[in-house]
Amino acid sequence: MCYGGVESDVYTFGTAINAFCKGGKVGDAACLFLKMEEMGIAPSVITYNTLIDGYFRSGDSIEPYMLKNKMIKNGLIPSVVTYSILINGLVKLGKFDDADCVLKEMLDKGIVPNVVIYNTLIDAYCKVGEIGNASRMRDYMVSKGVIPNSVTYNSLVQRFCKAEHHSEAMDIWFRLLEKGFAANMITSNALIHRLCESGNRPEAFRILKVGWTLQCMFSFAAFLVTCSSSVVRGSAVQ
Repeated sequence: MCYGGVESDVYTFGTAINAFCKGGKVGDAACLFLKMEEMGIAPSVITYNTLIDGYFRSGDSIEPYMLKNKMIKNGLIPSVVTYSILINGLVKLGKFDDADCVLKEMLDKGIVPNVVIYNTLIDAYCKVGEIGNASRMRDYMVSKGVIPNSVTYNSLVQRFCKAEHHSEAMDIWFRLLEKGFAANMITSNALIHRLCESGNRPEAFRILKVGWTLQCMFSFAAFLVTCSSSVVRGSAVQ
């Protein structure tokens, strides 16, 4: 079939819809989606996913649900990617309860969430200071047989540091290494910085020594700068 003088199929329309969505023109993408249907070209799961993501990027959380339901009505099965887009979009809009409902829907349908989906929820809870929910989500993913990865652990360490739960942050940091993952420099620096600020320089130095074997040079800089500044502050108080 031709549209605008160009031979059109699901791939052609999908490419154009993706371009519109990435360019922030979700309205144009939606019009093209409708035109596609009018021409008798059935959108694929990928096409639906693209438009759902486009709506979320525009701040709309209603249309994505409608599209997901329309997808099912038309005989398509939402994929793990579909649910990942839904959960990611909802948490970015601060709709955590809705995101949890989507996760439950996935599980009820027998669709296994991957580590990316769990990481999205964990990081979202961490960012709003709900450390308890983040930890529970990590435990839940493990109970479902999904293994946390370096992103999971790094995110938890950084957020525990920010919440000043230093002991828990250290435990997770060492667990990260025990699992064979690498602690990134941002994570190591954050932990060293918080330990020094709280006056726990021996533990900060212990982290530094382990980090040194992993060639975390920035951790050494963080240790020197933070410890120096804490000493200066202490002298000023005296």
